[in-house]
Amino acid sequence: MAAVLRCLVDWWLNLIGEIHRKFGIGGDSDPSSPNCGVFKRVIFPETDQAEWLNKVIQQLWPFVGDFMADILKKNVEPELKKAVMDSFTFSKVDMGTKPLRVEGVRVYNIRRGEIYMDLDLCYDGDADIDIGLLVSNAAGIQQIKLLGTLRVVLKPLLSAAPLVGGVSVFFITNPILDFDLTNLANIMDIPMFNTELHAIIQRQLSDLLVFPKRMEYIIGEGVKFSKLRCPRPQGVLAIHVKEAKDLMDADGIGISDPYAKVKVGDQTFQTAILENRKDAKWDQKFDALVDLAEERLVVTVLDEDTIGSDECLGTATVHISRVIEAGKIDEWFPLEGGEKGSINLALQWYYLANDASMLKNERECPRCLLMVCVDSAKGLLKPDQKPEDVSPVVSLSFKEQEFTSTEAAAAPEPSWQQDFRFLMTCAGEQMLSLKVKDSKNDTVYGTVEIDIKDLIGAPDMVLDQSYPLFSELQGITPELNLKLVLRVLTPDTDPRWLADSFQ
Repeated sequence: MAAVLRCLVDWWLNLIGEIHRKFGIGGDSDPSSPNCGVFKRVIFPETDQAEWLNKVIQQLWPFVGDFMADILKKNVEPELKKAVMDSFTFSKVDMGTKPLRVEGVRVYNIRRGEIYMDLDLCYDGDADIDIGLLVSNAAGIQQIKLLGTLRVVLKPLLSAAPLVGGVSVFFITNPILDFDLTNLANIMDIPMFNTELHAIIQRQLSDLLVFPKRMEYIIGEGVKFSKLRCPRPQGVLAIHVKEAKDLMDADGIGISDPYAKVKVGDQTFQTAILENRKDAKWDQKFDALVDLAEERLVVTVLDEDTIGSDECLGTATVHISRVIEAGKIDEWFPLEGGEKGSINLALQWYYLANDASMLKNERECPRCLLMVCVDSAKGLLKPDQKPEDVSPVVSLSFKEQEFTSTEAAAAPEPSWQQDFRFLMTCAGEQMLSLKVKDSKNDTVYGTVEIDIKDLIGAPDMVLDQSYPLFSELQGITPELNLKLVLRVLTPDTDPRWLADSFQ
């Protein structure tokens, strides 16, 4: 994968000066090139074909097998051992000779200092994977098919070679994934094996490479991981779930117990449950951070059932790009998937402004977004301790909002490289509290409180520095490396805010 990404960076370098067009690479593809199996090939407007890139991937393909075997062993196999049986193993991973294909490439210039590329990927190859259960080679995976759009972000752009500081890659949405199982006669007595295997592999793919999860690689010397792992959101979507009417009779008595689930990316919100209603008036508001304009708002109305699972009364889907373009909308949306019914949603888009003067109006208290990238720590170890003796995590507290990082891997200077986001009002009157502690016991290595006023007064409302921690432990001098960014929510547009990338 790293080699493939390096090739993508080389492709960006070749794009400079539109060299690829000069040599005709952006023209029609070779009619003799293979279609992607059962998937019908679609040529998108403003999409370049990159047959030369497919030739590079073909040369790299023999080395992809080791990478895939590592992913299956480390990520998928442990989950299947728990779900199926302890003896489950991937005994052979052969990715075959037919490589993944790039069917199209689209390039965007969204923000200053960043390049976005969408690669339409298609795989319909001859991979052969053997599964061991109670006996070796009890089953196999063949006829693997994958179709999806992989986004590649090149950032930050540099004024010296290699011109690109780092690469981030992720699927915008879950790719279509399918495969066939062979030799099923040996495992037919294992209930739901086929369904469970599909579900776990899809879930592991999502946890690894579907946004907001991503893979990052540093290329340029001196580039910090925080520039890759703490990305700037597109903005904030204010969601007002007003009411629903003419809902489907889920209980057979003319009424339901409706509530609404609101989903944007990996964020989920829920309204109150209203009992015995044909129409529902919730009048509840939620704020969702939006990282990709391609995301969708999905609102599902359900009927609460005390026995069994809740029944879906219908779903409304709104493309967030439509709200961004309009600024705000207030409409009734039909509930698809149900017999009838509609829901009233009022949606408002807010940009993120890096203008500290907007916080100086004493008559108003604008909403803000605080972004905290927890990078790394040092000085946690006593002289007689080893890195594996500590299991550090970072807890963050901001008024009623609390988050805890994952446990850092054992290292002299543990690294988390995680970002956390807090929505707030009256930013200048609040404190952010952080604590570095051990996940396996009550040891607190150190604490620090940061006054948001310091962030308001910083250039561009960004602080990227090391903070000494107050510690009651003897023999350590802990420090925590953080990047903090403050932005003001505003419905107004400004080219400076749209280009802002927290550089």
